[in-house]
Amino acid sequence: MIFAYSDYGVHQPGYSIVAHKDMVEQNPDLVGRFVRATLKATEATKDDPDAAIAALINWSGSVEDQKDQAARVLDVTLSVLESPNSGGAPLGSHVEQDWQSALDLLKQYKELETDMAASDFYTNQFVPQ
Repeated sequence: MIFAYSDYGVHQPGYSIVAHKDMVEQNPDLVGRFVRATLKATEATKDDPDAAIAALINWSGSVEDQKDQAARVLDVTLSVLESPNSGGAPLGSHVEQDWQSALDLLKQYKELETDMAASDFYTNQFVPQ
């Protein structure tokens, strides 16, 4: 059984590439190339999940009996790459509503204290449009 938080109105940022602000500011070309390569690999995975799982098993040395588990994990992963709030934005894009939701949850339940806006935590500048 899969429990999707979004089914209950909790929309959080999907998968993200995390980088220090200094890296983004000082090496934007490197960050951009890394993002594009990651998105290209993600698109290839979406297009041919079986090949992605075979590559994972080959790379990791996993045994064939882990293929079903890898497929289930991949299905869940691919299902959360886009948010209901993204409105058809390109793969890899983040939306403020999702980040604000996550920030609100962290403030309410984890006692996060920050005056930073949700938009301070992400950028879409490297996502191809």
